[in-house]
Amino acid sequence: MSEPYLLSFKPQGPFYFGSSQSWDEGFHAVSRRFPTQMTVLGCLRFNLLKKKGWLSSGTEDGRLRPNFEKYENDIKGLTGNVSGDSLKPSDDNLGILARLSPVFLVEWKNGRIADFLLQAPADVVWADQAQKSIRIIDYKKTNGCSYCIRPQEAALLFRDYNNKIPPLEYYGGREFWEAYINGGKSLPFHPDLTADSLFIPESQFGIARQERKSIEGMFYRKDHYRLRRDYSLGVIVHFDCAQGKPEDLLPNGEIVFLGGEQSKFTLKVSPVEGEAEERINQHPVVKDFIPDADGYSFPNAGVKVKLAALSPLLELPPANNLEFAIIPGLETVRMIGGKKMIKSDAYSMIPVGSVFYPAQGYSYKSSNSYATKIGYNRAVHAQRGA
Repeated sequence: MSEPYLLSFKPQGPFYFGSSQSWDEGFHAVSRRFPTQMTVLGCLRFNLLKKKGWLSSGTEDGRLRPNFEKYENDIKGLTGNVSGDSLKPSDDNLGILARLSPVFLVEWKNGRIADFLLQAPADVVWADQAQKSIRIIDYKKTNGCSYCIRPQEAALLFRDYNNKIPPLEYYGGREFWEAYINGGKSLPFHPDLTADSLFIPESQFGIARQERKSIEGMFYRKDHYRLRRDYSLGVIVHFDCAQGKPEDLLPNGEIVFLGGEQSKFTLKVSPVEGEAEERINQHPVVKDFIPDADGYSFPNAGVKVKLAALSPLLELPPANNLEFAIIPGLETVRMIGGKKMIKSDAYSMIPVGSVFYPAQGYSYKSSNSYATKIGYNRAVHAQRGA
């Protein structure tokens, strides 16, 4: 029997999540706003082993890695058998880590949880040119589609707004998601919860070096973020507590590295009880991260619904059973595994915020149990409303 815990990662400065994109003689590295689910999982597994002293640095690059030679059975019992190079492993055992939720934002006020924020779905757009209010796209099956992802199967990206207005990047809390799920025509909007307000961009410029010497023409630019004060990254993790309490097994209250460039975060591990449990149960989305999850699904029901992705979806349902879909693009996750750190094939995923309108009465359920277990393939049902 697993127990849920709320894990908070509070940035201690700028952070970087992502991979570099190279052009000619230089490169431009752009950070994501959130870590991937695999990044969070890797951080937890690493720090569980580090706290136990089951890591060693006996390799040429000096990096700490699991000391299987001395602690193989203990390591597998604590963090499982899964390697980090696949989202479709033959063995999905993660030791005491029963499952993870998608990553979200935690809002704090005076040291107490005030709300949980998640990215607004792609069918939520600006309602006016002044950008002071937002609305849900009025879905109509018309010829107004400006782009087709897979035209042969009718997976469509629909534009029902003025393209001159910048796209909305917004993070909604409890009130927003209550209104969205119920199909409300009026959505609460707070200007300080836009992406530009929450994530403060910074850039760093330089020239690449090799053996302490500058490389002529090898310039770089790195774009990373700072998170606004009183916010942190959050994830709900279910632990098997047979080997001890997670707040004792993890470096609770200490600095951990999460993501690239040794981005520093303070980790806070809290059981879901008391005030934390109350806040979670009040949130229409986050409360669903507590029960056991079996992936996203389309209900075989008479009432028409839509489905909004809360985390990247590894699988796309057959598009000929969709009336309509809003897919902002594709997200690529590249796995790294093996002692030589060789990159494997990349996985293409449907990004957070994508919205699907299934045909009435159509049912479908995602099948990748491991991806779901670590927080992918999660979505929320909502009334079509407007």
